Amino acid sequence: MTSMLKNLSIQIETCTNCPLHTVRKNYVPDKIPISPKIIILNFIPCPQESWEGKSFVGSNAEIIKNIIIGLGFTDKLNIDDDIAYLHLIKCPSVVGYEDYPSYFTECYFYIKEQLEQLKSKHIIVLGKETLRYLMGQVNYSNAEKAVFEFPSDKDFNKAVNKIVPVKLIDYDGNIYKTTIYSTCLPEEKEFVHDFAKILEHIYG
Repeated sequence: MTSMLKNLSIQIETCTNCPLHTVRKNYVPDKIPISPKIIILNFIPCPQESWEGKSFVGSNAEIIKNIIIGLGFTDKLNIDDDIAYLHLIKCPSVVGYEDYPSYFTECYFYIKEQLEQLKSKHIIVLGKETLRYLMGQVNYSNAEKAVFEFPSDKDFNKAVNKIVPVKLIDYDGNIYKTTIYSTCLPEEKEFVHDFAKILEHIYG
């Protein structure tokens, strides 16, 4: 992690710009290796991340790890060294603290700086809500490629070369007849399909 990213992490940990800092159980630092191949961008820390004070834990994280291992991507993608896992809104929320637009406004500087510093080729956005908050406007050249276009901040285009929104991937499902898919919960199967197809697109 660069000194600028370390300083940014300190700023996030000590941030008091919105009410979420008053209700969080623990600070949840983003998972940022030295030179990640991909960035996974989630909306907000989950309850388990909040409880442990650690990023990339919980059900989504475990599914992602199992997909990478179960479908044989570990030779191309090291879970510890090659994946950055960031949150769009940095502090966990609780019931009664759900003013996400204002929270995102306060967190926008942090995520913008992180993406610009990391310069990863691929960003995988988990969920339409994350994509909707992140983008001021998105132009898709096809179903598997998008470019950042912030009307108020055109320089953000330089942050990444490619962004892969999970819900815009077309798949046939043929490669997912695996233990991972057969044992996951029904509500998790679409996520498994989408995420595995993204990895196949990038590394297949």
